[in-house]
Amino acid sequence: MIIIAAAVVPAVAFGLVLQYTINVPYWDEWCQAPWIIDFHQGKIPWADLWEQHNEHRVIVPNLLLLALTRFGTWNVRRETIFNTGFVMLQLAVVWNIVRATLPRQAVPFAFLALSLLTFSLAQVENFFWGAAGLGWFVPNVFATFALFLLTRREIGTKTTIVAFLSCTLAAFSEAPGLASLFEGAAILAVRPPFAARRLVLWMAATAIVIAIYLHGWSMRREPDSGSSPARFSPSIRITSWRISARRSARGRACVPLKSWA
Repeated sequence: MIIIAAAVVPAVAFGLVLQYTINVPYWDEWCQAPWIIDFHQGKIPWADLWEQHNEHRVIVPNLLLLALTRFGTWNVRRETIFNTGFVMLQLAVVWNIVRATLPRQAVPFAFLALSLLTFSLAQVENFFWGAAGLGWFVPNVFATFALFLLTRREIGTKTTIVAFLSCTLAAFSEAPGLASLFEGAAILAVRPPFAARRLVLWMAATAIVIAIYLHGWSMRREPDSGSSPARFSPSIRITSWRISARRSARGRACVPLKSWA
């Protein structure tokens, strides 16, 4: 029964996302509109995808966002559904970690607690904030998957490579993802049997990833962009806000991509 209760939590969260997501970009999501438009016009805006956002490199979430727009127009609702499914995937990985590390009697209670924490109302905004949710959830999933691989009873070269690639994807999803590279090194340093060559190669590869990450990086923060991109004229922004407010009041909203182009 406890396992069933733990499984109900993400199901309820998924239902709430389906019911209450409003298909209107929010805050700095508007700044992504120009390069999404470029993408739909046949141009891949690599410079925009790689561009530093505050202290982050968010190329992985950006690529996922573009991939999601290929299923039609830019749709925030689609993003939130994808985010929730991704978090469910993370919970499945956590389930396997719990089963492998805790006594059998403690597994159901631990899984229930982790399910409640993962889908806590404390981060409800993240579940309804499409692109920002990608930035928060994607690195967590990749870092958790790497942890799962590196803590298995036996790991080989292929497993280590996959774990490192997973940590790299986390690093290029958000700045805290860089920590997963050092966490992976710590695990390799303490887990038996100790493999010095594997640890040295991991740290050398980590140095390369960090060097790439810091290429062109600067200590700066993005200005508060409000709820619309600076590229748009005031008349277009006001029209977009009016459409958003009118349709949000009805519980549904849609701002077609073509109306922004």
